[in-house]
Amino acid sequence: SPPRSNTERAPLNLLEWNESLDSREDAFDTDELEEFKSTDFGFLIPRATKRSLSEPPDEPPPSKRRKLDMASLGGILPQPHALPSPASISTKTQSVPAYSRKKPIPIAPHALPILPPPPYSRRSWVIPLRGVLPWEHATSAVFLLDPTDPPEPPDPKTHEEIAWTAAALRSFWSFLISARDLHAVGLSFHVMSSVEPSTVLSSHQGIGTLPLVYSDHIKVYHDAAHSMRIRNLLHVWAFEPGDGVKIRLLKGARLVLLDERSKGILVS
Repeated sequence: SPPRSNTERAPLNLLEWNESLDSREDAFDTDELEEFKSTDFGFLIPRATKRSLSEPPDEPPPSKRRKLDMASLGGILPQPHALPSPASISTKTQSVPAYSRKKPIPIAPHALPILPPPPYSRRSWVIPLRGVLPWEHATSAVFLLDPTDPPEPPDPKTHEEIAWTAAALRSFWSFLISARDLHAVGLSFHVMSSVEPSTVLSSHQGIGTLPLVYSDHIKVYHDAAHSMRIRNLLHVWAFEPGDGVKIRLLKGARLVLLDERSKGILVS
């Protein structure tokens, strides 16, 4: 059986029926109670509010809003802004693997599979620097005003455009110049003649309604037989601001491939 407690209970002293309460010490008169004042507990609210504000927030504070550069980009890169392909034919491009990260999206009237290019034909990749390109699925770009803001590749979870800085653009241009002799590519840097806020909005506005000349961009001209190999070179390039940091600005980007008449072939 369970153990019993040694604590003794005090005996109940119950009144007999009809016995008077006047002799009881625990008896009280309701007239002696203090007057009821209010059920207003508002004086407790400021204290509770103060306590809740002192507690750490459940969500992190909003990130700093990026300021965009609306000035001309023409003075960022040294002249010349157009470099033709070298006369000699390079064979190093043959060793570069073809880009196959994402399935290409054809631009009408083209369809998959894309027909082989004619011999000796040239094509170009468009790298957006600022503005929305006039092709569906193409990645757009913005240019950051604050040089301390880090450049960023496109990210579907936060923003869908490439965020460039002046330092990143200079680094990319130097990389293209070094690749020019190795892979027989030509380069051209296109700058908008005038910058309007409506032409440099982020990719959230959708497909650009203005022609390509209303965006800042770089074209990389190359032998049409090597288009996807050149695309892979662009994919692996990384901007190195220092301290061992590498930022792959074109990772995840959708670039447009143009034919010799600057007509869209595909997005990849």
